[in-house]
Amino acid sequence: MIYLALPRPAQPRRLPFFLAMEEWVAHTLPSGEYFFVWQQSVPTIICGRNQCIPAEVDVPGARECGVDIVRRRSGGGAVVADGGNLMLSYVGPRNEGKEISAIFSAWTTTLAQALSDLGLKAEASGRNDICIHGRKVSGGAFYALPGRAIAHSTLLYEMPQPELLKHLTPARAKFESKGVKSVEARITSLKAEGLAISQDELISHLHDRLCSDTLTLTDEDVHAIENIEKSYYNPSFLKLDEDSRRRRTILIPGRGILSASYGAPGKIRLSGDFLDAESIAALELAIESIPAFGSIGHKTLDPKLEIHGVTAAQLQELLSSEP
Repeated sequence: MIYLALPRPAQPRRLPFFLAMEEWVAHTLPSGEYFFVWQQSVPTIICGRNQCIPAEVDVPGARECGVDIVRRRSGGGAVVADGGNLMLSYVGPRNEGKEISAIFSAWTTTLAQALSDLGLKAEASGRNDICIHGRKVSGGAFYALPGRAIAHSTLLYEMPQPELLKHLTPARAKFESKGVKSVEARITSLKAEGLAISQDELISHLHDRLCSDTLTLTDEDVHAIENIEKSYYNPSFLKLDEDSRRRRTILIPGRGILSASYGAPGKIRLSGDFLDAESIAALELAIESIPAFGSIGHKTLDPKLEIHGVTAAQLQELLSSEP
């Protein structure tokens, strides 16, 4: 694996620069495995590709507090980033016919092993989480480009600022009475679990443990990345003003929250903080293939249907629930 470094000491950059850097690597560099670590000095909320941001984030409150709100191209739920956590990016090859989820699962396991080398009882949980003593210390998301797999993960060195987490409440408030644990109750940090080294020492450990070489990008490379970065600020991609009133949301016990919104006739858009892009697409196709789809509450699903842990009964509840 090759570690990627910027040509000069990192200047403060908005988070989409590093998402754009992943894309640039996938489109530009020779086939292989690449890894880099980055941090955010500006508190940031990152939402998944399919999420309705106004339903997940208190947009006015976040803006008033100077919190940046961005969207990534991968699926999954909203996460926060500040100076207390590291952001990890992995770009690797994707052979034809190989499931992207299998590649991501292998990357999560590799990262968990690197943390275990530091004496932490880190374990991969599912495809995208790393837990210590049952509490999440790292979560990730992934997506595919032709011939390439891109994964990005958060790694909590310290707990995020409580004020930052408060901006993630709107979509989850209605489920508090149903036993959904708060964000604070489900996560932990490396420092809380006894890690005594500094962030810089942790980055050095990951570099040495995972990579055999370093590639320093050029100023020309950085300029190309900045051009890709611009697409992340396009209002049609961000959709900060999307109407959340036509959105329906249910709790999938033991998994998380699943939401649906309706656009053009016959079209539905799903999002779930436990689903990847492939799962979302499979669920949407199953629903849209139902005859006369579009009349809410009048769809009949095959009771044996189950896609990535979501049952027909749960989908029926989602499609029939009140916004």
